[in-house]
Amino acid sequence: MISQDVVNIILGILLGLVSFFGSWWMKATASSIKELQGSDQSLVKKVSEVEILVVGNYAKKSDVDRVGEIIMKRLDKLENLEVVLASHYVTKEEFHKSIDTLFAKLDRIEEKLDKKADKS
Repeated sequence: MISQDVVNIILGILLGLVSFFGSWWMKATASSIKELQGSDQSLVKKVSEVEILVVGNYAKKSDVDRVGEIIMKRLDKLENLEVVLASHYVTKEEFHKSIDTLFAKLDRIEEKLDKKADKS
């Protein structure tokens, strides 16, 4: 059988190996955590810069309201112009009446020319 001293030596070697690999694994994990924390901080910084850029590219409410007022004033001017222009036009009925009168006079002139041509 194996003596107690040999068992103690094997157990000591195993414990030493477990301790060595355990501490190596913990060191690697701690180094990975530090690396991840560093990249996390750089990402937080980049995200905050993006937030500043995005917020900086939007128009302020006061600017939008001011532009809206300008647009509404111009639309009001266009409506007023439309009313003024509409008052200078004739209705369809007036136009047809004028055209009918004009054709009636042209017909009379044509009849007179025909009578004059017949006399000659």
